[in-house]
Amino acid sequence: YDTRRVYYPHELSDEQKASLASGVTEIMASTLRKQRSLVSVSVVSGDPRDWFIAGGLLQGTTAFLKAHITAGTNSGEEKAKAVDQLYALLEGVLGDLVLASYVVLQEVAADDWGYAGQTQAARKTAALAWSGLFHRYGGQLVRGVVRTAGSLRYWATVAH
Repeated sequence: YDTRRVYYPHELSDEQKASLASGVTEIMASTLRKQRSLVSVSVVSGDPRDWFIAGGLLQGTTAFLKAHITAGTNSGEEKAKAVDQLYALLEGVLGDLVLASYVVLQEVAADDWGYAGQTQAARKTAALAWSGLFHRYGGQLVRGVVRTAGSLRYWATVAH
């Protein structure tokens, strides 16, 4: 699960950075069902003179949080809940935010990203093949294999 980046146009204390990192990790794991050990967070702060809203120099406090998730792994309700929780986390750690403060959950196709040298799609296919519920039949990965009187039938193929 790609780095969750929190951009903030002011310097943050180590305590604020740690609160953001642990809060983002908790929401990704609990609300979006991501594997906690694979959630990485990067907090990036910068010069407020480099941050503009509506064409003018920033007035107030803002933040931008972006997280990549595998497409199709979360419902609309889960994503809406996560956006709400992540925004509340930002406000809780950083204080009142200007209206133009964003949380973005960007869905990425499973075959377009991964970790440890393997795409999410390849990882899922390998996991399914090893699960015992899926088998190779006629060159395809199939699910629900049933043996009846010496014949082999299957319910569905897995497309990837």
